[in-house]
Amino acid sequence: MTTFARGRQAWGECARCGEKRLLRTLVEDGYIVGLLVCPDCYEPKHPQERLPKVADAMALRKPAPELSEPPGEGIARFLIWTGLASAPDTDNSWSAVMWAPTLNLFVAVAQSGTGNRVMTSPDSLNWTLRVAATLNAWRALIYAEELALLVAVSDDGTGDRVMTSVDGVNWVSQASAADNEWTSIAWSPFLGLFAAVSSDGTGNRVMTSTNGIDWTTQVSAADNAWQSIVWSPELGLFVAVSNTGTGDRVMTSPDGVTWTSQASAVDNSWVSVAWAPEIGLFASVSSDGSGAGVMTSPDGVNWTEQVAAVDNTWSAVAWSPELGLFVAVADSGVGDQVMTSPDGVIWTSQPSADTGTGWQSIVWSPELGAFAVVFGNQVMYSVAVVSPPLVFDELGKLVAGGSYVGAGGSGESVSEGLSWVTANTPVDQFWFAIAWSPELGLFAAVAPNGIGNTVMTSPDGINWTDRVPATNNQWEAIAWAPALGLFAAVSTSGTGDRVMTSSDGITWTSQVSASDDTWDGIAWSPSLGLFAAVSSSNGVVMTSPDGINWTLQTAASTNFWYAIAWSPLLGLFAAVSNDGTGDRVMTSPDGVNWTSQASASDNIWTGIAWSPELSLFAAVSIAGGPGGLVMTSPDGINWTSRVAADAYNWFGIAWSPEFGLFAAVATAGTSDSIMTSPDGINWTSETTPENRACRAIAWSPSLGMFAAVTGDSATDQVVHSVGTP
Repeated sequence: MTTFARGRQAWGECARCGEKRLLRTLVEDGYIVGLLVCPDCYEPKHPQERLPKVADAMALRKPAPELSEPPGEGIARFLIWTGLASAPDTDNSWSAVMWAPTLNLFVAVAQSGTGNRVMTSPDSLNWTLRVAATLNAWRALIYAEELALLVAVSDDGTGDRVMTSVDGVNWVSQASAADNEWTSIAWSPFLGLFAAVSSDGTGNRVMTSTNGIDWTTQVSAADNAWQSIVWSPELGLFVAVSNTGTGDRVMTSPDGVTWTSQASAVDNSWVSVAWAPEIGLFASVSSDGSGAGVMTSPDGVNWTEQVAAVDNTWSAVAWSPELGLFVAVADSGVGDQVMTSPDGVIWTSQPSADTGTGWQSIVWSPELGAFAVVFGNQVMYSVAVVSPPLVFDELGKLVAGGSYVGAGGSGESVSEGLSWVTANTPVDQFWFAIAWSPELGLFAAVAPNGIGNTVMTSPDGINWTDRVPATNNQWEAIAWAPALGLFAAVSTSGTGDRVMTSSDGITWTSQVSASDDTWDGIAWSPSLGLFAAVSSSNGVVMTSPDGINWTLQTAASTNFWYAIAWSPLLGLFAAVSNDGTGDRVMTSPDGVNWTSQASASDNIWTGIAWSPELSLFAAVSIAGGPGGLVMTSPDGINWTSRVAADAYNWFGIAWSPEFGLFAAVATAGTSDSIMTSPDGINWTSETTPENRACRAIAWSPSLGMFAAVTGDSATDQVVHSVGTP
C-alpha cells in the first residue's frame, strides 16, 4: 500500500553529510543560505559574508512524494476541490490568501467587511476572524519567513496602506510610501527586501522596504496598471505584470530599485504571475484574451504566448513544487474554474465546484499538501491527486492507467484506502434517491415520506439543509440536467403532478406528469437533450426535453421498470426491472422506441449505472434471485451475471471516473452495506458505519466523494466516503 509522507512524517537529507533524517529535525544552515542540514553539520553565519542562495538537488527543503516518473513526464495530475465553506463573516470579500510556514497558518485579507478584514486558519477548514489594522481595501499579502513577518498592502486609505503582523492575529498600521492603489507584494530573501507594485501613480508605482515598516517609492519602468509581482531566487530577479500598456506589460528588476520594461507576449490583461524553480519558468495568467490566457518565460525577458484550457477570466496562478504543477483559478466559468499544467505550456481544465462567485487568490501549503483558494465570502481547499495517464482506445474505453493515489491535508502521512463515515441529516426520512449537480456544486436528495421536508441539499455531503418539495408526493428518483441547469424528480403518488423541478435545489416547482403511474427511475441524456423516466406500472415511459412538458411512451413490456441509465458512448438508454421472465432489461436509442433485452437472470434488478472509462453498464439486484446479484454489459444487450461481495439487498450503484470505481449500496448488512469494484466483475465489501440501510448513492468529482442516503430511523442518514481507493 502506497504511503505519502507529509508534514511531520516527511524525510529529508542533510546537505553536508547526506544522513537521512526527519525533515522537521533539519535546520537551515547559517553559512550557506537555503541548505538544510542536521544539527551536527550546522555552520553559523559569518557576519561579513552574505552568500547567494544555493539550489541543491541533494536536499529539497519540502520534498515531493517519490513518484515513478519525474514531474511532467507521463504523470497526470488533477485536484479534487473540497471543504467548500463560508468564511466566518458573510459581508467580507476576501481578496488574497497566504501560507506562513513557520506559523503553520493560512492568512487571508479582505477588501470589505466591518472591522474583521483578516482571517486565519491552521488547516484551511477552521477559520477565525481577526481585526485588521485599518478598514482599508486590503489587496495582497506576503510572508517573509526570514523576518517572521506578514505584510499586507491596500488600494485605499490615507498614508496607511500597509499593515504588518508577526502572528497573523495582531496587526499594526504602517505608513505607505505613497497613497497609490497597491495591488501586489513580493519578498526577496537574498536582497532582504519587500517590493510592492501599484495600478496607479505617476512615476512611483513601486515601493520597497527592508523591514515592512519604512517604505520608499521607486520609479516603475512604465506607468502601467501593475497587478502582480514575484521574486525568482534562482534568477535573482523581480518580475511584475500589468493589465495595461502597449507591448510592455512586463517589467523586471534585480534589486527592486531599477526597473526595465520587457515585451509581453500579447497585450492581454495580465493579472497574476508565479515562478516555478523546479522547471525554471515564470507563468502568468490573463483575465482576457481569446485562447492566449497564459504566457511563460524562462528568464522574465522573453515571453511566449500559451493557450489556456478555456477562455475564462483567470485571476490567479500558483506553483506547487511537491506536485510539480501550476494551478490557475478563474473569476468566471461554470464547473471549470481551475486549470493545471506541469510545464506551463499544456493546460488542462479541472472540475471545480460552481461557487457562483469568482475565485480570487490561490496559495500552496507544502506542510498540508493542499491549495487554499479564497473568493467572495468563501474558502475552498484541494486534495491533490497523482496518477498514471489514462489511455483510451478509439471507442473511448479505458485500456491502461488510472490508478489513483491521494495526498492528504492533515499534515500526517496518508495511506491509500476509502473509509466511510456518517453525516447528520436535518430530518428523519426514508431517503430514496440522490443526485449531484456539478454546476451548482450541490447534492440533492428526495424521500417518499414526510410532510414539507422531503428534499434536502448539501454543498459538501456533510452539512445538509431540508427543503420544501413542490408537493407532498412520494418522491423516489432524481436526476440533474447540466444543459438545462435543472433537477427533475419523479414520484409514485399524486394526481397529475408526479414531477417537480428546481434550478437551484432549493425552490421546487410542480410539473404535470404524462400520467399518474408509479414513476421509479429517471435519467438525463445530454446527447438527446432528454429526460426519460420509467415506471413500475402499466408498461410506460415518459420523456421530456425540458423537465416541464412530458410525453407518454410505451415500454418494451409491462414489467416493473425500476431504474434507468444513459450511455453517451452507445447513445443508449438502458432500464432494468424487478419482474418479467428473461426480459428484465430494455434499451432505447431515443427514449421513444424501446426493445426488450435478455437479462442475465430473473433477479429483482433495482439499480443501474454506466462507466464511460470501462465502456460498461453494471446493474445490481435484491438478494434471493436465481443468479448473481450483479450483471454487466458492454452494449446494453448482452448481459453477464457477476457475484456480489455479499448476498444483500443492493439498491443503488454509481461510478467514479476519478477513482475508476463502481460503488453499490444495500439496505442490509452490519458494517458492510457498501461494495466497490474497479471493473464491475470483482466486488469487495467496504467497512461502513454499523447498520446503515443505504438506498442510493451518487458521486461528486469536485468533492472527490461518494455520498449515499439511507432509510434508517436516525439523524445520521448520509454515509459518505473519505480518502481514496
